Amino acid sequence: IAVGVDRERGSARSGLQAPIAVRIVLVTERRAGLGRAGEAIEILRHAIALDPDEPKSWTQLGIVLFTRQDLGSAEEVLRRALALAPEETNARHHLPLTLLARGNQAEAQEELARILVIDPEHAPTYIDLAVLALSNGDAAGAIDRLTVALRLDPDSDRARFYHALALE
Repeated sequence: IAVGVDRERGSARSGLQAPIAVRIVLVTERRAGLGRAGEAIEILRHAIALDPDEPKSWTQLGIVLFTRQDLGSAEEVLRRALALAPEETNARHHLPLTLLARGNQAEAQEELARILVIDPEHAPTYIDLAVLALSNGDAAGAIDRLTVALRLDPDSDRARFYHALALE
């Protein structure tokens, strides 16, 4: 844990040093991947208690909650991560997935569009938008988005799968 002066606030603050926060995220990704999401959540909640202003911890917690289908909590936590770091790619990408899972397609589509404003070459977002287009019966729109995704990431199996599906 680092203790220092927050130059923007002009006060002392304690928190996790960035490399430690990254290691915590990696450890919790591994735990969650091994089916130990409960442990990952506990570790992340402790990390957040130590440094509530660290967006990577909030993001990872939101992702783990999403994988456990605790969608309301995941949405809340991912929004907190984005409030701390609006361009946090993982939070920005998982929030619309969470919204979709909760049945909020319109807001999910808005969030996906925001990703492309921040990163117009984010291939997974084009794929997600294509899947939305397919679910709404818009095969032509899906093909357009998947063509872009494949230009950006020609090795994407997911883009190729949905492209073939849209062509049927």
